Amino acid sequence: LRANAFSNLQTMKELLLAGNLISVIDERAFMGADMIQKLDLSDNLIGEFPTATLSSIESLKVLNLSLNNIDKLESKHLQQLRNLQILDISRNVIASVLPGTFREQILLK
Repeated sequence: LRANAFSNLQTMKELLLAGNLISVIDERAFMGADMIQKLDLSDNLIGEFPTATLSSIESLKVLNLSLNNIDKLESKHLQQLRNLQILDISRNVIASVLPGTFREQILLK
């Protein structure tokens, strides 16, 4: 996904991009689309948690990254996602989750 791909969609609340063979997401892809509450990036080829990309979506409540190639999870990945309530990272190749990864996620169910 390239930079500013969704900048004209400022009021969009839900974005479903499942099964699109996405492997790389520019860190500015969601700039201007900061009202997104639900983002589905499942069943793609994402190999690294898109930290910088997602940090601009402060209203994000539901994030689905299942069925990708993510191999690790660290606290820095979730730091900016303070409103996150549901995170699906199932069916990845996660080999490690560092201590304190979910410490700041008080809303996570």
